Amino acid sequence: MTTYFGEKENDIDYILREGVYAIIQNDKNEIALVKTPRGYFLPGGGVKAKESHDQALKREISEELGYSIESSCPISKYGQFILGKSQDKHYELVGTFYCTKLGENLHSKVEEDHEMVWFDIDQAVNRLQLPYQKHALKVFKTEEHCRMNTPCQYKEYEVVEPRKSEYPNPITVKKDERVECVEMSNPEGEWAGWVFCKSQNNEGWIPQQIISIDGIKGVLTQDYTAKEFDLDTGEILVENKNSTAGYGV
Repeated sequence: MTTYFGEKENDIDYILREGVYAIIQNDKNEIALVKTPRGYFLPGGGVKAKESHDQALKREISEELGYSIESSCPISKYGQFILGKSQDKHYELVGTFYCTKLGENLHSKVEEDHEMVWFDIDQAVNRLQLPYQKHALKVFKTEEHCRMNTPCQYKEYEVVEPRKSEYPNPITVKKDERVECVEMSNPEGEWAGWVFCKSQNNEGWIPQQIISIDGIKGVLTQDYTAKEFDLDTGEILVENKNSTAGYGV
């Protein structure tokens, strides 16, 4: 579920505006903001019809800053309900935020009233106009691979069909917890490397690689949960490289 800022009023039809925004840090650990006549914002903007998030981010950075993008990594997604002051319309803003490294200067800037300015991260948070952008920048402070300018290898996936979990009571176990190993999955099948286990309170399939097995007994080498997401169309999932058995997001 996407975290929202602002209050959603009843009996109001909100216009959905999906956007992509770049969090850019220079060698001085300063954050790039766009200064406009309306205030300060993160670089980025709306996603056009039939445009991917990657295409939209590259276009917006080219138009607003005049630069290409060397690399980008999605780190968060937030929304906000607002009343557009100039249009007198209500908007549901949904933004996906990327830690981004600029590429070459394309000299392609087309929005002359947009100026790139740099602030330290706390000053940038205070300058930003919109609460959901402020929050995204605060989250950035917790993303060490971004703050250290380490290349991000995560992939993102957009949900194209809604999905509800079929398992209301998934097995959840803790490191060093003991389980009974009941059945091994077919080693030649699609789900090779899984073990059906019974814990003190539940039962379910657990990846073999995180169980120290001795006969029919096993001890967990790390925490694990089989909980699945409830997903809505349009949500963005970010691959977790540290996820068990490579299936995490």
